[in-house]
Formats: sequence, C-alpha cells, structure tokens
Amino acid sequence: MGMIHDIDRKRMLAPHLYYIMVTAGLEISDVTYTIEEGHECYTVSMKNGAKYRINVSADSPITAVYEVINKMRFK
Repeated sequence: MGMIHDIDRKRMLAPHLYYIMVTAGLEISDVTYTIEEGHECYTVSMKNGAKYRINVSADSPITAVYEVINKMRFK
C-alpha cells in the first residue's frame, strides 16, 4: 500500500467535516476541498447561500480540521 500524502488526506476529510458540522447543528449544504491558484482550501457552503473559504495550505490534515471547525463554530 502506498503512502497517502497530506493533500489526499485533506481531500478525504471534506465529507467527514460536512458530517461533523451538520451533526453539530450547523446549516451546511456542502464542504469541498480544492486547490486554487496554488492554495489548498476548504469551501463551506451554507444553506442560506453564504460561502466560507478557509485556506489550509500550510496545515497538516489535523490542523486543517481544527482551522475549519474553529472558523465555522460561530456561524
């Protein structure tokens, strides 16, 4: 089995982040992981149409999870 790189781990975490935040009661419609212009980002889409883009380029996968949850905890 090959080594899973941080980018792949972050990509695999998007549906889990969605599940955690919806279960916690946030009105989220989607969470996506993208690389745009060299920046790794999660985009959290809310049911009201708002979108939050969280840059996780310099983060390890566990720190990326923390950054997203921390950013979204008061939304």
